[in-house]
Amino acid sequence: MSGSFRVLNSSLRAWCHSGFRALLQGNQALRCPRSRRWKSDTHTAAGTPRPLEGVRVLDLTRVLAGPFATMILGDLGAEVIKVERPGGGDDTRAWGPPFVSSESVYFLSINRNKKSIAVDLKHLRGAEIIQQLAGVCDVLVENFLPGKLPQMGLGYAELSRVNPRLIYCSISGYGQTGPQAQSPGYDSIASAVSGMMHITGPEDGEPVRPGVAMTDLATGLYAHGAIMAALLQRLKTGRGVHIDCNLLSSQVSCLSHIAANYLNAGKEAKRWGTAHESIVPYQGFRTKDGHLVVAAGNDKQFVRVCQVLDLQNLTEDPKYKTNRLRVQNRKQLLHTLSQRFLQEKTADWLRRFHGSGVPVGPINSIQEVFSEPQRGRWVRSPLQCQAAIVLYWSVGLYLLDFISTWMSSVAGHREALQHLQSIMKHVHGGETQLFLDQLMHQEIGPFPVPQLIFKCLQDSSSHHHLLRHGHVKPMTHCVCVCQTSPSASLSCNNLFSTTFLFNSGSEV
Repeated sequence: MSGSFRVLNSSLRAWCHSGFRALLQGNQALRCPRSRRWKSDTHTAAGTPRPLEGVRVLDLTRVLAGPFATMILGDLGAEVIKVERPGGGDDTRAWGPPFVSSESVYFLSINRNKKSIAVDLKHLRGAEIIQQLAGVCDVLVENFLPGKLPQMGLGYAELSRVNPRLIYCSISGYGQTGPQAQSPGYDSIASAVSGMMHITGPEDGEPVRPGVAMTDLATGLYAHGAIMAALLQRLKTGRGVHIDCNLLSSQVSCLSHIAANYLNAGKEAKRWGTAHESIVPYQGFRTKDGHLVVAAGNDKQFVRVCQVLDLQNLTEDPKYKTNRLRVQNRKQLLHTLSQRFLQEKTADWLRRFHGSGVPVGPINSIQEVFSEPQRGRWVRSPLQCQAAIVLYWSVGLYLLDFISTWMSSVAGHREALQHLQSIMKHVHGGETQLFLDQLMHQEIGPFPVPQLIFKCLQDSSSHHHLLRHGHVKPMTHCVCVCQTSPSASLSCNNLFSTTFLFNSGSEV
């Protein structure tokens, strides 16, 4: 074991034992004294602990499904440490426009409440860092091709020996086993293979990709739910578990009654546009100035629809007495309803339906969505890059009213390193400043050494070893995700980020 890694190993052990390693026992999260913890506020504004306070998540995922799952865990109070590849970071950092400052809005939308490090997993020391981090984390989430992390010594079998309590969640395209296990998977591919694209689109048109990556998002939700269940199971068993979550299975499970129709009756599905194959009327209608969706889920609601439309005669027609009959006579009924809806504007129809007990709503544009008085929760967060602070919006955690979503920020590496300085002083005291002063006067290659490189390297011989052999290199652009407390201020003590870079020229 190299001298530098011995220092790293020792530091991480100290982090585990004198930091804030949480061991869930019963219903209580046991934490080490706050005096040795990095400053991190996981309480709501009212001071109530968040459900996952004390749970530490090592996030090795990128793009959408995995980052969405870990963002939810972060919203619930977990400390999420996002690991990115040196040089470019998460692929979605480049997915734009639009951008806020230099950061992709796509990336920002699913990576709040995370801390970030960059590690070259192909380098031995990089893999060793992940092993050590896994030893002090409760959850690891990854979305590498099956078998790739075990080749690096970072599979569940290897890491569970380091940390038997580790919950290891793998997210892949097709699962860890099977003929397609080694195939890469994106949302659009899984949407096609799972049959979702086959049933999406106009009745007489081509298959259509859903407007948002529903397969990725559903998989992220499944993964987050499985992790929550595993945390509860660990309270009983004291041990972690390997979760195999994949895009294909997640999307197939979302086929719900479509799958049941085929499995039980051999019925092949088709595209219905906005309509429902088993309920009429249950679809969108064009109005005089827009579109409206009406859903009559039972016979009473159909009667009310007819009353609102002044088409009471339809309720007496034997062809429409029951939903089964309406489905059989769909074409004629929908023609009559469609002609009536065209006679008035959307707002007028909404007023007429108000209080009728019939589910109804306009087909909104995104602009109209965020103008709705009955709106969801979104948060405005500071984005710090270089010398500027810009505010950006994202959709917040909506499902738990007693949780206030953290504000979060993204910082360029220079600012993030400045934030880290206060953390280092808090952790290592006066020895840190001497190290910083030494680094300020040295260079590696064409780039100046950042003011801060490692929070965990303490002896000068290890510092010079890393510098001399070129294992430490600075970031060249923004790749550090930071966290701030619920307060609006951007105090250095409330932000954390660091960068590990080993042979940063290679990519994972």
